[in-house]
Amino acid sequence: LYDVCSKVGNTDIVMIIPMPNLVKHPISPEWMEKFRRYNVRVIEVPWWIPPKMKHDPGWCGPQDFIKLHAINLTEYATVLHIENDVEVTGHGDITLMLRCASKGYFISTTGPMAPINTGVWAVQPSKAVFNALLRYAVTADYD
Repeated sequence: LYDVCSKVGNTDIVMIIPMPNLVKHPISPEWMEKFRRYNVRVIEVPWWIPPKMKHDPGWCGPQDFIKLHAINLTEYATVLHIENDVEVTGHGDITLMLRCASKGYFISTTGPMAPINTGVWAVQPSKAVFNALLRYAVTADYD
């Protein structure tokens, strides 16, 4: 990932985590120091699942919905989300995703059982889109 950041330039590695009061085992000060040492920007957010969202508590919603915060990182021209189980091999040109996303496109892959796979995606951050997603999360029915 550092090689990709070097190639692109003007790039941060950001880790979005829930605020310590929301988790049973917060990230230790030692790990936070490691992140600082490797120039990983850690952003603590106030929720895992959008407030008042209807959801099945048995489902893995927290790990899926916390990533919505990336869409609200409006200090960046483009955000590339990569889940922790994805390996960046260096094959191909990942900057193509960033260039397309910077023009307003949402770039993602499909999944075997879904029209979208949220393991890797790129987007141009937008407060308006983030707020629309939060409104939808509260009003939509999921089953």
